[in-house]
Amino acid sequence: MDRRGNSVRTMGAEPSGADGPTPAVAVVIPTHDRPDELARLLDALERRAPVPGGVEVVVVDDGSTVDPGPIVARHPSVRLLRQENAGPAAARNRGWRATSAPIVAFTDDDTVPERDWLVDLLRSFGTDPPPDGVGGRIVPLAPGRFAGFVQAEALVGHGVGTDGCIRHLVTANVAYRRAVLDQLGGFDERFRGASGEDTDFTLRALAAGHRLVVTGDATVAHDNRTTLPRLLSTYRKHGRSRHQVAAGSPGAGWGERRARVLHPAEWRSRYRMHRAGGNAPAVAAAYLLLRAVGLAAYAVGLTESAWERRRRRQPAPTRRR
Repeated sequence: MDRRGNSVRTMGAEPSGADGPTPAVAVVIPTHDRPDELARLLDALERRAPVPGGVEVVVVDDGSTVDPGPIVARHPSVRLLRQENAGPAAARNRGWRATSAPIVAFTDDDTVPERDWLVDLLRSFGTDPPPDGVGGRIVPLAPGRFAGFVQAEALVGHGVGTDGCIRHLVTANVAYRRAVLDQLGGFDERFRGASGEDTDFTLRALAAGHRLVVTGDATVAHDNRTTLPRLLSTYRKHGRSRHQVAAGSPGAGWGERRARVLHPAEWRSRYRMHRAGGNAPAVAAAYLLLRAVGLAAYAVGLTESAWERRRRRQPAPTRRR
């Protein structure tokens, strides 16, 4: 039973709660109108390597117009929760609070975990000193120029500075100790879109003194944005969430980051990075052009967010009688 008295079905373990042992790890998957991708993910989880102590898997339907029920029903060990559309942050909170495992792993419905994903994640929690959160490896699901660009620019990857310090972890492949989620109150549900809520949580965890690491294994393949419209949509969503993330962590050096992005040295460094990744000079130059277009979409998102904040601050017009 979970904390709300609901039964939770588990993969490879007895049901959690008073009548059975608590699973070693929970997997929480928010989903919204991606039935084919969700089916692919759940099939991959069925093929996972055995995890000592067992696994509980919860899918949270975030108000989909396409019912994921028949897909989840093909996997009797997976539990389905439903909510009105409130965003992935709210869906993840709904999911982890319905579980009982001491470690909670998060992934998205457009990923495909490798067979040893959970085993590798749990092994990382056993290192010394023990971490409070672990980001796993994220690779493109399908190769291609756009997928390579997304991977090189870490648009769906963890943020690690040149000094090796963690900047942020993304929920495409991350696990936290339940105690950390409890202490911080989970994800900020004011983030309604699929952007920024994981960065915000990471910054709050770091500010609270929690140790976060990135491992080179525990791999999931991510369906990287492989068309220009989808790529620009990702940049735009990042722009829309940026102010909210910065407002929650004003000491994270946002002004320095903005100045660095605009500096020519940053662009020269990016070019060398793409060349070092095995790309021809023309491809590396094309990636810089793609980044410039993406940053323009990011700026559009920033502007939209600013206008929305301004509109909310304006008093409602007074009607004349």
